[in-house]
Amino acid sequence: SVRINDVAMIENSHSVATGASNGSVHVWRVDQVSSKRSSLPGGDSSNPSSSSPTRYHDQSRVSGSSVIRTIHPREGEVLAVSHFNTDTASILVFATQKGTIHSWDLRCASEPFAINLRPELGYLTSMTVGHDRNWMCAGTNRGCLALWDVRYQKIVRLWQHSSAAPISRLATSFTSLRRDKSSGGEAR
Repeated sequence: SVRINDVAMIENSHSVATGASNGSVHVWRVDQVSSKRSSLPGGDSSNPSSSSPTRYHDQSRVSGSSVIRTIHPREGEVLAVSHFNTDTASILVFATQKGTIHSWDLRCASEPFAINLRPELGYLTSMTVGHDRNWMCAGTNRGCLALWDVRYQKIVRLWQHSSAAPISRLATSFTSLRRDKSSGGEAR
């Protein structure tokens, strides 16, 4: 049976992307097919004098999916997926078991770049793209974190956690660092 390894939201759309154990990448468009309103337990909608408020929820069905891309079987499973938009492209990035991070422009089905991770760092377990879309960070099963400059497709920094434990999840922080005026403006 096929297992979904990772899910990413496609920015500014009604779609999600998934990476699976069979080496496929799916883009799923979520379209609402039908909707019906029903009351939840705890509220009596038939009795207007009831003191408890009526609570409702929408029952909806969604449909729509398409197999967008299947990688070559020798690359193994798709372990991580992420998405970002630029002014000119909608880029889906996905990491394979053999250590390649592929990119795919959803607007024109081209591959802007492919980055290879050195095998001694382990296989990729998670990745995230910076809010400015210029950098990407990936974590491995051997506790390594690799920071890439996406514009030049070069590793600019490499770390390894002291325990060498697998990196299970990475996320981008959208908060700015506080500046300490007494230390010359350096971030704390």
